Amino acid sequence: MKKYKKFVMSFLSLVPIIFIVYLSSIYFLYFDSRNDSFSVKTYSDYKNNYANSINDKKIVFISGSSNFLGIRASQIEDYFNIPSVNMGIHAGLQSGYIIYQAKKVLNKGDIAIVLFDYENLTSNGEPSIVKNQYILTYDRDFFNNLDFVSQLKVLSSISLYDLAFSAYDGFGEFYTQETRHNFLKHLNKNGDMLDRDEHFELKTKKSLLKLPNPITLETKGLTEMVEFRDWCIDNKITFYVSYPNMIYRDEYKSLKEYREYFSFIESYFKSHNIKTIGTPYNAMYPKEYFHDNQYHLISKGSEIRTEDFIKLSEDVLKEDIKNNK
Repeated sequence: MKKYKKFVMSFLSLVPIIFIVYLSSIYFLYFDSRNDSFSVKTYSDYKNNYANSINDKKIVFISGSSNFLGIRASQIEDYFNIPSVNMGIHAGLQSGYIIYQAKKVLNKGDIAIVLFDYENLTSNGEPSIVKNQYILTYDRDFFNNLDFVSQLKVLSSISLYDLAFSAYDGFGEFYTQETRHNFLKHLNKNGDMLDRDEHFELKTKKSLLKLPNPITLETKGLTEMVEFRDWCIDNKITFYVSYPNMIYRDEYKSLKEYREYFSFIESYFKSHNIKTIGTPYNAMYPKEYFHDNQYHLISKGSEIRTEDFIKLSEDVLKEDIKNNK
């Protein structure tokens, strides 16, 4: 019995050491070599470079991937005669981090238009492996400025399998200029994704949008929008919210809970003095206009969506552009 207790005590004393060694290995060695981090980094650098090259006032579209394959910033630029950037990126980075990155390219007099995926608006701060993998791989400054508990949560979200795969791939050494080129060859200078002409029927057969419970819950995703509006006011940036392009489904009008949710979102923005462009239903389109999920439009869909957005925003944006000069 004494030997058994001694063994248990010895084992328990090793647990924190093993845990510390494991987290330290992640901190010093982990590199996301499997998932989306490299594409996100490649796209972000490209879009940031264009945004930062603009010395005049500009329109910046801020979103997850919905607007990456949504409103064409190039068409907006041509129509309104003002530089425009599509900063749409991966929604898995979460709204707070996407906003954090967007602030780096916004300047006095700019117009910021936010079109977050509904998963970003309904999020209440749930962990995101996409975000955690990315900041550990490419944004250590952001990670190092997190509080200690948040850092532990990020590190502990990386599995032993993730760490092993990272080591197997040489901690990112396999990435080449050719890989980068293959990501960027479908982007125009404004950061719009082009050449998406195929509709994948099976991939667009997704379940209906998951709603928060209760529907009127003030989520972290919503409060972050209010905080961003305040930041924009302080920095003399015009702030708008619009809605993500999404597959239209009859249930979104026929089911009471969806009607109530979309009404709540609109009233929430109105009650917080957030200017909006269009309605959730204005941004819904037939399934055949979508590429590989409920948010990603094919090129034809993007063109139609942009034309519709111009009609909805023409009067207010022209006035803002005039006033901001």
